[in-house]
Amino acid sequence: MTSASDKRSSFIRRLIVLVIACLAVWYVVSTNLRNQYNYPRLITTQMVVCRLNEVIKPDRIATRLGKKLQEETFLMLDWDWDAAMANLVKVRENSEAKESRDGWGNRYYGIFDFNNDDLVPNPDPDAKQLFLKRRTAIFSAGPDGDPATWQDNIKNW
Repeated sequence: MTSASDKRSSFIRRLIVLVIACLAVWYVVSTNLRNQYNYPRLITTQMVVCRLNEVIKPDRIATRLGKKLQEETFLMLDWDWDAAMANLVKVRENSEAKESRDGWGNRYYGIFDFNNDDLVPNPDPDAKQLFLKRRTAIFSAGPDGDPATWQDNIKNW
């Protein structure tokens, strides 16, 4: 026959197991909700960055700025594109990322080669490769909105 203290300790053990199970379920649900919020933004931003790198050329930027530039230039793409540009990028209507803003509502950044040597400086300070062999390097600052923190920036090089 079990005593009252054995029943009480058994009840306490079951209660502890129940609390741990509830905490585990809460953690899984909250993590999934956070990922559901960020994952579509990440995927659509990656897609738009790739398309922008294909479509935006230094000549288009120089025309947009209205001046002749002679060297590599780092720019925040802080303007809205016209319908023709939006059509070139082909962003879905319900996409979190647009041609002028990433999935978190931040502007894109770009480095453009205006001296035609097909090299732009790598903006990632931790990268081993100092220059990128390309005419255009467009990236998103990622969820934190800070282009200086490269752990979450979205790029395609």
